[in-house]
Amino acid sequence: MIPGIEQKYRSILNNIEELYYEVDLAGNLTFSNDSMSKILGYSKDELIGINNRQYRVFTVTCKDGTEKIINFIPVQLETVENLMACEDITERKQAETALHKSEEKYRTILNSIEEGYYEVDLTGNFTFSNDFLAKSLGYTREELKGLNNRGYMSPEIAKLVFNTFNEVYRTGNPKRDFEWELINKDGTKRFVEVSVSLMRDGKGKPKGFYGIARDITERKHAEEQERNLQRARDKVLHHLSHELRTPLSIVQGNIRILKRKIQVQSPPIVRGEIFDSLERSLVRLFDGLFHTLDTELYRSKKPYDFGAGGKGLDLLRMKVYSKRFGFDISMASQRCLYLPTDRDLCPGRISKCPHCRVREDCFNSGGSTFSLTFTVGAGNRS
Repeated sequence: MIPGIEQKYRSILNNIEELYYEVDLAGNLTFSNDSMSKILGYSKDELIGINNRQYRVFTVTCKDGTEKIINFIPVQLETVENLMACEDITERKQAETALHKSEEKYRTILNSIEEGYYEVDLTGNFTFSNDFLAKSLGYTREELKGLNNRGYMSPEIAKLVFNTFNEVYRTGNPKRDFEWELINKDGTKRFVEVSVSLMRDGKGKPKGFYGIARDITERKHAEEQERNLQRARDKVLHHLSHELRTPLSIVQGNIRILKRKIQVQSPPIVRGEIFDSLERSLVRLFDGLFHTLDTELYRSKKPYDFGAGGKGLDLLRMKVYSKRFGFDISMASQRCLYLPTDRDLCPGRISKCPHCRVREDCFNSGGSTFSLTFTVGAGNRS
């Protein structure tokens, strides 16, 4: 075709509202007008080379009024004749539509939960995240898509995450309840408790990972504050113990001196009662405090765990409580054999102790013994 005429011809085709296209003998599209690009949503360059088998799908009405989705496939013969093969793809299209609706419903549910949900490919790039996770990290969902995990965590955490994903990939078993430290878009840090499961495609092949990310930043901050308070409390206990041990030693020394001086001035029975009473009073006065200090040194330092010997302040609190309600509680602690120094900590659970296999092993290694004394009558104790 003459170039000038061809240009005029193309211009006319691009201004009509109807779709116009040209294909070669193999059915590959070689030209399309502007209307075709506008209606199909593809650019002209994207349409070039598409085979007409990909878009020759029509909905036809059957005799009984039902509609079928038919794919028309042109067949080029060596003769001048042309044939058209047809394929009923109604069920496939219906399944695709149902799947699309199901995915939309599932995405809507995920975006409404107050926990983070994520999907990543096998290399750790985000393929999907819900609104809560994106908001927690300071990104939009569009910004997170395609972002690799190295972009929002330190190299150390990224290595931990890689090892976790690798284990899940190799075993197929999910991992739950382990902590990651993430870096927000503004540089601040957040802590999340994460689960990871393997995601597979329709043929069962691994294609990525998915899981829940629960924000535990506030809990971590609260735990840090608790640790700071515990350190301050331990410092006070050590200081108080040091301040009291000196006068206690002086009192004990004075009692011994007094005992020698009045050795010959009082009847033996009276002397024994006086000094026994003084020594018992000293023990009752200071025993709770020093026991408190000792048990603080090697307890598990975990919430609600008595550890080996108990939590000192809890024991002291129990002693004060007993005095208030008219009974006496005394305690004696035997240090755990497996915690020889003040730097050794009890794990708080027998299942986590490398030295104990059964409960009896733990019981025999050390602990606290409690004695309760109740007043049952005037001058009588039991």
